Amino acid sequence: MNITLTLRQTCQLDSEVRKRRYLYDGTHSEFYNRDLRAKAWDDIAAIIFQNQWNTLSNADKAKRAKYLQNKVTVEDLAEMNRSVDVQDVETRHTPIIEQPVTDQGRSNRSDEEIVIIDLNAPTAEDRQVHIIFHR
Repeated sequence: MNITLTLRQTCQLDSEVRKRRYLYDGTHSEFYNRDLRAKAWDDIAAIIFQNQWNTLSNADKAKRAKYLQNKVTVEDLAEMNRSVDVQDVETRHTPIIEQPVTDQGRSNRSDEEIVIIDLNAPTAEDRQVHIIFHR
């Protein structure tokens, strides 16, 4: 059985995984609930392959769910975990405008920059908001 996802299905996969934070966020209380995670992948497969889902055997359904689980790479999950909305940034991190520089010319703090893009903003300059925070 050769499975190929369309662009629409790939976008839908990304969207469905993001809705289920416990699939990629190690701090989520349900992250280690294997039954819930397996059920989530089955549910996602049913959504992605909705046109054929009712005609597939249980074995084919399981293969498709496993295929989707393997298609979403560790890098994808890490990126989902890093993507933070504005509320999350405001509640969990203190934004820093400038970093103090040591004599060596570099701060020894670990900094991270998040770029949030607002596609509804009127101009290109207003679309990107850069937030720098440290851990």
